[in-house]
Amino acid sequence: MASGLSFASTSWVNQTRSRRSQRSIVLLLLAASLFSVCLFRLAQLQIVQGKHNRQLAEQNRIRPLPVVADRGNILDRTGKPLAANELSRAIYLYPREQTPQQWQQTADRLSQVLEIPKDEILKKLEKVGYRSAVPVRIYRKLTPPQFVALEEGGRIPGLEIQPESNRHYPNGNLASHVLGYIGEATADDLRANPEFPMGMLVGQMGIERIADATLRGTWGNRLIEVDSLGKELRMLGKQQPIAGSPLQLTLDLKLQQAAEKKLNNRRGAVVVLDVKTGAVLALASGPTFDPNLFTRKISKKEWDTLQGQDQPFLNRALQGYPPGSTFKIVTAAAGMQSGKFSPSSTLPTYGSINIGGISFYEHGGGGHGVIGFRDAFAVSSNTFFYQMGIAVGPETIS
Repeated sequence: MASGLSFASTSWVNQTRSRRSQRSIVLLLLAASLFSVCLFRLAQLQIVQGKHNRQLAEQNRIRPLPVVADRGNILDRTGKPLAANELSRAIYLYPREQTPQQWQQTADRLSQVLEIPKDEILKKLEKVGYRSAVPVRIYRKLTPPQFVALEEGGRIPGLEIQPESNRHYPNGNLASHVLGYIGEATADDLRANPEFPMGMLVGQMGIERIADATLRGTWGNRLIEVDSLGKELRMLGKQQPIAGSPLQLTLDLKLQQAAEKKLNNRRGAVVVLDVKTGAVLALASGPTFDPNLFTRKISKKEWDTLQGQDQPFLNRALQGYPPGSTFKIVTAAAGMQSGKFSPSSTLPTYGSINIGGISFYEHGGGGHGVIGFRDAFAVSSNTFFYQMGIAVGPETIS
């Protein structure tokens, strides 16, 4: 009996030790797994995503304030300025300085002073988020009365008025169709150019748009240290903006002034070329518009006027009118290059010619008989060049 009890006791002890050993192994594996997960996450945060996380932490501590760069001047052929820059004031808002409910009240007040819709202000704040430490520009070219009204109304938390460079067209509406105008970058512009800061100004028309990469320059930053609540502590430094490069045109300011004076804002166009080089010395279109309107917030009334019946946006020197008899030179070149006509070819002319059910008439009402290129150009024969155009086809002319 004693031997049996001893054996049973020994077996029970071994089983207990085995269960403890198994639990120990399970606990050890569990602890090792948890430690491995923590180690893996630590490695991921510090090594794999380290650069990104350091940048986020730095942004929490340092607030970059955009500094607008001077756009490059646009000059006429003699160096006279057609588009330049001037110092102005702009309003920036810091979203995290107020709650969304407080911004509702502030937007009401700003809307009355600046005469812009309240929803437009709130939309810009919502776009970057109310917890963003990055400022949002809501207004450019603040006028003296608006500045006084804001100063006398008491301090608005999260509002800062900053001096910055602003586009200026010293000659008003002169050559506006050539120069174009500027405006804030659209959502598509920002997606296509991630390096653009919010509120980036880009060319929207004319030379301002065509040569935007040359003219716009690179914006800088003022680096401000802030605490965890977004309160400014001190300025750490400044990344200087890089001004855009100047651009000299072939336009002659005096010739442009003379052309627009004769046009007198009527519907039409005037173009003056240098016959030796083909340089455009003047290009005027009427009615015209003042590009200075777009250096600030344009009102709905002003925008409606620009969209009116006179179509001041339409560049009548380049758009809106058929090319007329000057295009006969292109038709003649296509006819000879096609091999179907030679410089000595002749064609009969008529009083009119019917194309697609529409009658096109000869100048003076009658035909000129059988003529060649020299006489066709001299009398500007419509029927001669219509026949040639039909014979060679649109692809050859193109």
